[in-house]
Amino acid sequence: MHNDSGQLAELLTSWRRRMTPEDAGLPAGSNRRITGLRRSEVSVLANVSVDYIDRLEQGRATHPSPEVLESLSRALQLTRAERSQLFLAAGQLPEPSGVVPRTLSPGGVRILNRMTGLPAAVFDAAWTYVTGNLAWRCLFGDFSAVRPPHSNLVWLHFHGLLGDVIELSGPEREHFEQALVSDLRAAQTRYPNDAAVKSLIAELKLASDTFDSWWRAGVAVEHLAETKTLRHPEAGVIRLDCDILVLPGNDLRMVVYTAAPGTEDANKLDFVLTLGQAHHNSRS
Repeated sequence: MHNDSGQLAELLTSWRRRMTPEDAGLPAGSNRRITGLRRSEVSVLANVSVDYIDRLEQGRATHPSPEVLESLSRALQLTRAERSQLFLAAGQLPEPSGVVPRTLSPGGVRILNRMTGLPAAVFDAAWTYVTGNLAWRCLFGDFSAVRPPHSNLVWLHFHGLLGDVIELSGPEREHFEQALVSDLRAAQTRYPNDAAVKSLIAELKLASDTFDSWWRAGVAVEHLAETKTLRHPEAGVIRLDCDILVLPGNDLRMVVYTAAPGTEDANKLDFVLTLGQAHHNSRS
């Protein structure tokens, strides 16, 4: 499929300049003299090097991958129509029907970034990470640089990689596992053309006897609003309420952690967010 590097460069530059730092959840600063976002800011939001963004906007990079295009689409908060335009200008076909949606609406991005005191992240229907706010990154680290399946919660759990962060009792673990498997089966049913989902399920069946057992059992369990026990390297054990909000339209889930005001857990969460904010500022 033919691509148009000139059109791609023009589109990316235009979309970058129309955004404000506030739209992206970034500090504006008092001496800002440019319109829109800096390329360096888009680089951070999309996890794409500044040099590559420079080359895209100058028409010197002509074949960006679908993964890069998806990251730029999220960072620039493109609508569905704009995302399709981006892919076509880059010589790529937008995802066909039957594939898990992974694009958060511009309004959803703004809501996420305005939740400055609440760790929140968005996952797709198969529980692959889409994006998270700064508070989430302070609590759990930055998932944006991690590629699927390693950014998928089902994969992480059944490979034993969530245990150092989230502690689950026997009954909690059982319900959590059944809910994850139920959601993954539902995603497979709704999006039969998604190769990544098919590959994830096949790999988990081979890698985890527990996953395979729940899958064969045909469990159908819904997630509940629960209190999760988290272990943070600086703050220690924190008990936080975990709620899952379903975002209509794109079949996405927003996971939000909160603590009751005035409690020790709330104080620990504030400590973690302050620590993470200081680290973020030192890198900016």
